[in-house]
Amino acid sequence: MVPMYTGSLNKLLSLLLSYCKQKNITLAMPTFFSGSNWQAKEYYENGKHIFDVKKTFSQMGMLSELFRRTPNVKRSIHPTHSICALGPLADELTKNHHLAATSFGEGTPFGEVIKYRTIILGIGTKSPQPLTQVNSAPDIMKSEFPITLYKDIIPVTCVNEMGNNIIYNLRIRKR
Repeated sequence: MVPMYTGSLNKLLSLLLSYCKQKNITLAMPTFFSGSNWQAKEYYENGKHIFDVKKTFSQMGMLSELFRRTPNVKRSIHPTHSICALGPLADELTKNHHLAATSFGEGTPFGEVIKYRTIILGIGTKSPQPLTQVNSAPDIMKSEFPITLYKDIIPVTCVNEMGNNIIYNLRIRKR
């Protein structure tokens, strides 16, 4: 973010949290797995690794990791595309991600934000990197989308806030 921002990430997060609290805005950040879909498949298949909503680090940078560790932040249960949120819509955005049939469609945080006036801001990223939201179109359109994107489904063990195991069926895109 240099040369535009040279302060600490803690200060930046504090400013974002203060602004959102003052305006009664929900702040959400990606806490994704940073590898490709195929790298995620290799990482999670055969039960070698699990996704723990409380312990799995964000791979989207230190700002999102600091946010993930902030008290009262909610995190969606998804092994590759979890999000964290704090504010009036935090529960709504995060509670059903693991129950949705897709990563980005209805019932996911990406499907939920289209119901609201949403601003997507890429902090410290280069355009078009902060555009994960565009992945919601194929998942929402389903069979109306002109191409088939997914090939495999692998079960991934996830651990929720209460420490209970949940099996999430992760859809793997075609190469």
